[in-house]
Amino acid sequence: MQVAVKYGNRFTVSFILDLMDDRKEGDNDAMMAIETSNADGRSGLHFAAMYNQPKIARLLIRRGQDPSFQDNDGNAVLHHACKSNSTEVFEAVLDEVEAIRGRNYVEHDLLPIENYNEEATALSLAMENTNTKIILRIVKDYGIIGLNDFNNSFVVYSAALVGSIELLRLLVDVIK
Repeated sequence: MQVAVKYGNRFTVSFILDLMDDRKEGDNDAMMAIETSNADGRSGLHFAAMYNQPKIARLLIRRGQDPSFQDNDGNAVLHHACKSNSTEVFEAVLDEVEAIRGRNYVEHDLLPIENYNEEATALSLAMENTNTKIILRIVKDYGIIGLNDFNNSFVVYSAALVGSIELLRLLVDVIK
């Protein structure tokens, strides 16, 4: 699965998922094989984020992979998308999850997830990597969310370092 995801082979990924569906009749072990696909606990969805494969990310979510599933370091799919600057995957995941589970789930369950080692959220990782597209998407659509590890002045300071006037204006409006 990981190799097929890494190289963007949707046909192979679909085939593997079909095989898993055939075996899954009453068997939870089949789904676990998809969810925890390697020794680091990274699923196909993690790999889609790490290797910027938005179409495969959409496919995996539609076929039941859990975007909140955390690897052994506590990174969920959005963490990997932010760390690898996979803006397209980030947006695909938010769009798919919101369509399936609703905006409330994204806002209250998915975005605030912190990884274990850095205690970082998707927004804080996007700030670290100065990915203004991801930052703007989160702040415009959901407000400043999941920033327990940062205070608002740090967020504005980071936006100034990024040099985005649009982001600074947006953040100042949100913080008011």
